[in-house]
Amino acid sequence: MNVVRVTVKNNKGLSLTELIMALTLLSIILALGNVFFATATNIFALAEERSNIQQGARMAGDLITQKVRYATQLEIIDASIPANFSNTSYYYIYQTDTTIQYRTPGEHTGRSISGGIFGDLQFDLLFSKGTNNRILNFSIQASKIDAEAYSISSEVLCVNLTTIAGLNSNSAIRFSR
Repeated sequence: MNVVRVTVKNNKGLSLTELIMALTLLSIILALGNVFFATATNIFALAEERSNIQQGARMAGDLITQKVRYATQLEIIDASIPANFSNTSYYYIYQTDTTIQYRTPGEHTGRSISGGIFGDLQFDLLFSKGTNNRILNFSIQASKIDAEAYSISSEVLCVNLTTIAGLNSNSAIRFSR
């Protein structure tokens, strides 16, 4: 009888070529995952910044509406003339450089209603008379350096007014309640 010997190879483990191929594929998958994560993080940061700009403009607009709606006297004034702010018996809403300020009677300086909360937002404010003598129009543009600007326009019916005095449009108002 002839005996046939069968040798069995020990195939436990991976060859060097298989190991290199697996590491290469893993490296590619991890690199793609890293790119995806970085892109998603940037998109989230941009969306959050845009949301903060919009929220800052809306908050300023809501405060203006709330403060002015029940005014008994209202005048659009020139913000660049300091004498317009000398009477401390009025409320004032006005723009300085890039912020919107609110000043109550008796105060000599205003407090910001537009900045602080959302960082370095810049605002442009414009008041104008509406089609009706009791309607005050205003527009606010909020922006951040290297970001898209956000604008809102609104009108307020001043229920206790007969007419809005002063200029047709400017970046400041004074009023009493």
